[in-house]
Amino acid sequence: MKNNPQFWIKLKENVNKMSEKELDILSEMVQMAKVRAFSIGDEVIFGRPKGRKHKGVIEALGNAKAKIRTNAGEWRVPYSLMRKAA
Repeated sequence: MKNNPQFWIKLKENVNKMSEKELDILSEMVQMAKVRAFSIGDEVIFGRPKGRKHKGVIEALGNAKAKIRTNAGEWRVPYSLMRKAA
């Protein structure tokens, strides 16, 4: 799917035709998919794209943010700013 340009072209066309309500629903679905990508106990790296990075372990998952425990303390981190540690 990632390497199929036709898929992405068609997706973009469909998204451009969506109403505001449909876009809100799609946004919620994307957010839920991001949450499902992580599990309690996962090791993650987080931080701003050009900022300092931190490494920690997920202790709890919320709708918009995860609670991460690091050596320096506890953080509530948006899913968009974290990725699984290798």
